[in-house]
Amino acid sequence: QRPLKSGLGSSVYVEKTIKILQSSGIDVIVRPTVTKFVMENIINVMEYFNSLGIKKVILQPASEHGKMKGNIDNTPNNAIEFYNMYIKAVDYAECNDMGIVHSCYDMTFDGKSNEFCGAASTHTMVVTTEGFITGCYEIVGIDCDNSDQFIYGKIDSKENRIIIDENK
Repeated sequence: QRPLKSGLGSSVYVEKTIKILQSSGIDVIVRPTVTKFVMENIINVMEYFNSLGIKKVILQPASEHGKMKGNIDNTPNNAIEFYNMYIKAVDYAECNDMGIVHSCYDMTFDGKSNEFCGAASTHTMVVTTEGFITGCYEIVGIDCDNSDQFIYGKIDSKENRIIIDENK
């Protein structure tokens, strides 16, 4: 669903990154941006993550701001549709020993959160499709405004390692 700048799919890179993180003992949590495609295919999406060994999923609706700016036709139509999709995902998760949340409710999987923005809490590690490690779900590449403030590492897939800038 998230194409590279070239227009090609990114799932090969996402899967490789997940495997690198899992082999390093990192508990991987995925946060697919809920577009109309995800809403229409939520069970397939959850099955895909489950097949990759992902046990924690955060579902966030796309908004017409940030990454989706200018692509409003691909954002969920309303809160009722999102809620109905979310209930289907919760049912699937419960039957498959998975955790599922929305950031307004719970970013920690074990209780209500005191913050909405993970970057403000300093405990967020997001790996983008290009392999950057960022503290913000909206900063997805070096060409994003303020990326220098949020991107603090990169996945080196050639060397099969994670590089972190300890000064950020």
